[in-house]
Amino acid sequence: MKIILTVDSVKPPLTGIGRYTWELATRLGQLPGIEDLRLFDRGRWVAQPEDLLARGGGFVVPLGTFTSRALRAAYRMVAPAWQAWVLRAESEALFHSTNFYLPAYPGRTVVTVHDLSILKFPEFHPPERVTHLKDVIPKVIKRANHLITDSEFTRKELLETFQLPESRVTAIELGVQNEFKPRTTDETREALTRLGVPHGQYLLCVATMEPRKNILGLLEAYRKLDRDLQHRYPLVLAGHKGWNSKQIHGTLAMAVEEGWVQYLGYVSDSDLPHLFSGAAAFVFPSWYEGYGLPVLQAMASGVPCVVSNASSLPEVCEGSAKLFDPADQGALTQSLEVALNDTSWRAHSARRGRELAAKRTWERCAEATANVYCQVCP
Repeated sequence: MKIILTVDSVKPPLTGIGRYTWELATRLGQLPGIEDLRLFDRGRWVAQPEDLLARGGGFVVPLGTFTSRALRAAYRMVAPAWQAWVLRAESEALFHSTNFYLPAYPGRTVVTVHDLSILKFPEFHPPERVTHLKDVIPKVIKRANHLITDSEFTRKELLETFQLPESRVTAIELGVQNEFKPRTTDETREALTRLGVPHGQYLLCVATMEPRKNILGLLEAYRKLDRDLQHRYPLVLAGHKGWNSKQIHGTLAMAVEEGWVQYLGYVSDSDLPHLFSGAAAFVFPSWYEGYGLPVLQAMASGVPCVVSNASSLPEVCEGSAKLFDPADQGALTQSLEVALNDTSWRAHSARRGRELAAKRTWERCAEATANVYCQVCP
């Protein structure tokens, strides 16, 4: 098979979708049956996956560079036409878009739909993005020969929302890098000293600071914990500043000043596995996720997890985490108390999480993706 893979989401630092695309870009070409894998970045060809992490040069301009609505609208009109022209003679290859968008293409196509939050929770996205994608997504779904989702939850949501036959959508679980594993105090010391957090003495949340992640709800729930527990296990937050996060960062600043929260901002790929391994417990309070990769990373690290019962998250945890309703701050507070105090439950959560994570590898994700290609191009 000849495959064209879109890689526009791969840029440092890697997000969840960027990580997914990177893992496919570096693994698919090694699989039997794939004779040619080419990487396509918004109108240009990328020679090596490593080039994606050293962006620069060329004519490609990220949409976010434009500050004017008129310029962004013009870019959205011109870019598809240019990409269609570049791809006009590529009908022999299967085209796989890893992130919703699908340019005009003369051959067979596969599209990965990571979630439907734009349609289900538009309040969690910039209005301009909602308007654009509400128009784009139905057209892409109609045109694609096959669709991939990260979870069975998203697969069912896609089938129901667009009344699709089950044979058109395949759920393929994400994987976790080998770097996410249990570590001793000695093994994490260098990284955690640099980050300023002590091994085994903090509650961790890794998420973009934006409304969909329910960070304000977490802060309110954590505030209600016993003062002694707060002192023994301060809340450590790691993640980029996201959309519409002014209130979150204002509340964070007050909590940091009060001494029970530490905000690290973005943590490098090299330090992040150590930060997970050193946590006493991990919490993920999101309102909606198509998968929830940080939860899987915590499970692989052998860390007890407290996770929202919304969307795909119970599917990812599969009985290994303490679940709570993200709208119930009291339930979250109680769940955190269990996660930090209940020795028996902590051991169960860590053991069960590791067992599940061991089965979810990027190798399996790439192989299952190649199997979809075989179905589309028999």
